[in-house]
Amino acid sequence: MKLSPMKDILEMAEERNIAYGAYVTVSYETALAAIQAGTELDIPVIFITGTDCCDLMGGFEGTVDTVKRAMKAAGCNVPVALHLDHCRTYEECVQAIQAGYSSVMIDGSSLPFEENVALTKKVVDYAHCYGTVSYTHLTLPTIYSV
Repeated sequence: MKLSPMKDILEMAEERNIAYGAYVTVSYETALAAIQAGTELDIPVIFITGTDCCDLMGGFEGTVDTVKRAMKAAGCNVPVALHLDHCRTYEECVQAIQAGYSSVMIDGSSLPFEENVALTKKVVDYAHCYGTVSYTHLTLPTIYSV
C-alpha cells in the first residue's frame, strides 16, 4: 500500500469545495479505526503526527509502516496521507520525507525571522525534490507602539 501525496488530497478537496479532517494517530488501532471510517464513508484520510507521536510507533519509518499495515488490514480504497506537524529541525523533516511522509511542516517560529526563512527554504527545497508538500510558520517580529 502506498501513501497518497498530500497535494492530491488538497486538490480533491478544492475541486469539491470541502475540507477533510486530519487525525492524530499514536497507534495501529487509532490508524485502523480512522482508515476503516474513511473507507466506509469514501473520504480521504489525513494523519498528523508530531515527533512525539512517532516515538510511540517506532520513529518515522515505524509510523509509516504502522499506517500502511492499517491500510492493508482495512482493505483501504481511499487516499491516505501522513503529515509531520510542527517539526523543529531540518534533519527530522528529511528523515520523515525519506521514510515516506506525504507532507511536513517546519516550525521555526522560535527563530529570528531571517533564520526561519532560511530554514524553511532549505526544507522546501529538499521536500520538493521528493514531491512532498511542505509548509511553515513564518512570524514577523512584533512591533509595539505606545
